[in-house]
Amino acid sequence: MHKIKNAIHYRPHSLSITENESYENANNVIHQFALKQATEDASNGSNNHTDFTLSYTQLLKIPNDLYCITWIERLHINHHRISALPDQIGDLKNLQILNLDHNRLSSLPPAMRKLIFLRTISIEDNRL
Repeated sequence: MHKIKNAIHYRPHSLSITENESYENANNVIHQFALKQATEDASNGSNNHTDFTLSYTQLLKIPNDLYCITWIERLHINHHRISALPDQIGDLKNLQILNLDHNRLSSLPPAMRKLIFLRTISIEDNRL
């Protein structure tokens, strides 16, 4: 399991995971963040918007629990070794900005068409 140091930053309605976190630990942090946000939003009746950054962890795939956080508006998943996006990316129905720079993507899934609010996508330094 590849892991160097952990840099997890919480801000209200925002989460960043950087610096070579393992897939299992990143997925666990995402899951806990999603539960915390959902509980807070339900208790105060709000639908807060979320920024999410998952960078420099050398992941091969996006942690599955990320697709449960459907209220994400800005998602930065850059500097990894991700070669494909699953169709679940279309579940992020509120996504407006998607940064996939510096990965190994060779195509984008048809499910991206479901992202009707997506206005910016950055895919520099991929295999597209």
